[in-house]
Amino acid sequence: MTSRVRTALRRPGRVAQLLRYSAVSGISTVTSLTVLGVLVGLFGVGAVLANVLAIAVGTLPSFELNRRWVWFDHSQRSVLRQITPFCTLSFAGLVLSTLTVRAVSARTIDLSRGWHTLAVEAANVAAYGALWVVQFVLLDRFLFRHGRAARADLTMVADAGAQSGAPTSGDDAGLPQVGEFGRTEPQLVG
Repeated sequence: MTSRVRTALRRPGRVAQLLRYSAVSGISTVTSLTVLGVLVGLFGVGAVLANVLAIAVGTLPSFELNRRWVWFDHSQRSVLRQITPFCTLSFAGLVLSTLTVRAVSARTIDLSRGWHTLAVEAANVAAYGALWVVQFVLLDRFLFRHGRAARADLTMVADAGAQSGAPTSGDDAGLPQVGEFGRTEPQLVG
């Protein structure tokens, strides 16, 4: 493992963030594959059209879950700063996925509907798997950096409390992490 990767993984909360990102990817993948499988397998829709529809449906939960849960960005949605670039990333994935799905579909069209559907879904997963790491870096560095900056401020507050001898866990910790939920401690408690 390179030193840059080790340094990035040591950043406070990074492993938990990667796990949340993985969970969101899993949710959007299951959503997309379900729609793709139903459209191709049950309704006999062409693989390319079905893939476009499946990706469009899977993008909706992916955007909101990534923004709010992975990067804790509860600011007002910005069409230019967040939605447009996220949709552009999804469109790039869609193009790669569609080209891959189309090529695999053409080669497996003579198989049974079940094997054909499985091949089309595997092509979809392979295409998106190739983009997974690239998308994480782009989301972290550019798209949701506002949420990352807010977490860094909270980390500094927690570190300052630890250095001053103030409790950093338990009921008396001051709960600096509640800022991640967009509310103050009194708003959450009372």
